[in-house]
Amino acid sequence: MIISFFGARDSGKSSLIKALFPEIKVDFEEPILVRNYFYKHHVIREFSGKRPDLEFLKIKSSWKIDIAVLLLDPTNKDSLSVLKSIENIWSKAWTKIVVVTKSKSATEDFLRTAKKFSEENGGTLYIVDLEDPSSLEELEEFFRKLFKEKIEKPSAQIKYTRIKEVEEKKPLMPAKTKASKNVYTFVPKKSPLAYEEFVVTARRSLDKLALGLEGIDEVDLKILSMCNGYTTMDEIAKSVEIPIEEVEDRVKKLRQRGFIREIRTIFKRINK
Repeated sequence: MIISFFGARDSGKSSLIKALFPEIKVDFEEPILVRNYFYKHHVIREFSGKRPDLEFLKIKSSWKIDIAVLLLDPTNKDSLSVLKSIENIWSKAWTKIVVVTKSKSATEDFLRTAKKFSEENGGTLYIVDLEDPSSLEELEEFFRKLFKEKIEKPSAQIKYTRIKEVEEKKPLMPAKTKASKNVYTFVPKKSPLAYEEFVVTARRSLDKLALGLEGIDEVDLKILSMCNGYTTMDEIAKSVEIPIEEVEDRVKKLRQRGFIREIRTIFKRINK
């Protein structure tokens, strides 16, 4: 299950994630487009609320979202407009939670607006103050029940396995090609465990993006929107609906032009 948090910058996304899932080691810096945490068998995903990042988030994405948590900050005049600008992403969620943060600063007019927004978008409204743990009890109870139901009634949805990043190096044994030309399975000599190698994942360079997007077409933008260090070239190719060879060629050119900061090989352990 993927639980995604949306909201303007400094609206309290990281603080709310930490309050609801205290076991997670939260990074309180605003994410670069998107940040993933892994909680039990679930993905907790935090989307950026920075204006430069929103230009990428507005692009129609293939991201799967089960629950969208939408934060409304009464101290930020852009709070509502940020959510509306990326509606094409969070609107696909089958459950929507609208959370008014910093409720002590909320006026009656703001609360009416939040209630209307929640009703119009099929959401459930929660009003909290992140400095008051007791105000989170109802929201915490929602997630407790949700996780309990998911455990008792396993879903047929995709199972998410934590991906472990390791240093890029040649396998100790020759790789055996399977399925796709850029997915391999190998077993190191000193270990009976098998690993799958996903080549290639990439991360954007925001320094370059801030200078402008001249010469970047819509396909490049879609590819860049998914270059988050987790999405593989195969997944991007399927989403953008172009051959894997073209994706790899475009990523190579984007890196040469400075739009991609790094490319890594990701390994995931598999059961044999």
